[in-house]
Formats: sequence, structure tokens, C-alpha cells
Amino acid sequence: MLVIRNEQREVFRTRARERFDAWLTEHVRQRWPDRPICADAGALARFLAETVALAQRAGMVSGTQIADYVDLVMLLGPGWRADPRLPWADDVLGSDGLDGRAKLRVLMQIVRANALERVGPEWGHRV
Repeated sequence: MLVIRNEQREVFRTRARERFDAWLTEHVRQRWPDRPICADAGALARFLAETVALAQRAGMVSGTQIADYVDLVMLLGPGWRADPRLPWADDVLGSDGLDGRAKLRVLMQIVRANALERVGPEWGHRV
């Protein structure tokens, strides 16, 4: 019987995370090439690490859900959760009655229904 030790599992987990991080970085650079953060590898890596952690804390677990959340943040700007024009954001993300997939679906529906797109000064553009 094949037995995988915890150390081996950790190696697999670390390698999978590295591949996902590389894929997500390339995804963001291709989809959002006009964002100045994409030109600074260190800043982009920090931004993605923070954004992925937020997505995971909100219950988003699949790579697709996390990538969609990152795209939402890229669309609205990194300070979107604190924006007084978007008071619903923390309510949705903090809802105990929704899983991560449902939270993402609600956020996307609100953004689409209100044609929201906010490219704020933090991306180097005017509002």
C-alpha cells in the first residue's frame, strides 16, 4: 500500500500553489495590461497574495472563484471595499449565510446590474 507522508503532501501543496500563483499572475497581466501594478512584479505579487487571502477568508476555494474575485478587484480598484459608494461589499463578503461561490455570484450580479466599473487613482487613472 502506498503511503504519502505529511512532508510529501506539503511538497505537493506548495508546488500546486506556486503553479497557481504563476498562472494567476499571467492571467492578471494578460487581462489587465493597462494597470500600472502589472509592471511591478513585486507589487503585483504582494497585491495578489493579499487578494487571494481575502478571497479565501470569504470562502472562495477554487482557482476559478479566486481568479474571478481578483478580476473583480482589478475592475473596481483595490480600495473598493472601503468605498462609500459600494456599501454592500462588506455585507456580502461577511455574510455567514452564503458560501464563497454564492458571495462571488452576488457581487458579480450587483456589479453587472449597476454597470459598475471604477478605475480609481490607485491604478494610475482618473475616476
